[in-house]
Amino acid sequence: MSLLAGISITIDFDYSCIDEPLTKEYLSDLVKSNARDIYGSEVKCYVELSEGSVKAILLIVGSIYAAICGYGSFRSGIDYMIKDAKLIKDLFASQLIRKGIHEEDIIDLRRIHSAPDKIRRVILAIERLESNIGKLSPEAVKIELHKIHTSVRNMSHALDERDYELFVSSLKEEYVPVDRRLPESKMNQKLFARDEDTRFILPTVLGKEG
Repeated sequence: MSLLAGISITIDFDYSCIDEPLTKEYLSDLVKSNARDIYGSEVKCYVELSEGSVKAILLIVGSIYAAICGYGSFRSGIDYMIKDAKLIKDLFASQLIRKGIHEEDIIDLRRIHSAPDKIRRVILAIERLESNIGKLSPEAVKIELHKIHTSVRNMSHALDERDYELFVSSLKEEYVPVDRRLPESKMNQKLFARDEDTRFILPTVLGKEG
């Protein structure tokens, strides 16, 4: 599974007064109720609590492969997933307030950058290179390509195998390091066209190899 979204929140409340397991369960249930509406049922939420005021990190993990199928292209899907992550953060805060937390007691609330944000940074780097390539020297292009290759390679640590294959298959071959390129058999199973104006195309066969 990949990190789809995350929330960091600090609440002005005496940590010694809370029941830690019940608090984790309570916060997790609030987040999952919204995450499942947006991403589907196959999501999990992990909660970390820290002492002092009540500080919580909530991580929502699931499948980009599954979540993105409702959108028209990979790029637009990633953009919408980032908007969805912002929405989940806002809904979470609203639910806490409705259930009795005073708004002024929420000291800090922020969205944690997750896998879709990292993917979007790679896509933006590629778009910048393509829009400026006529102004760059061959050496400068080589440097930018190396940076993109490094970012694409590093994404393998942020995504599960299926999501990484989905990500790599969305890129032109020259932006993928040679050691990270997919075999032809997997490239033939990509889920969408790269053209942003082409509608989303579902595969006719899933998971049938050999």
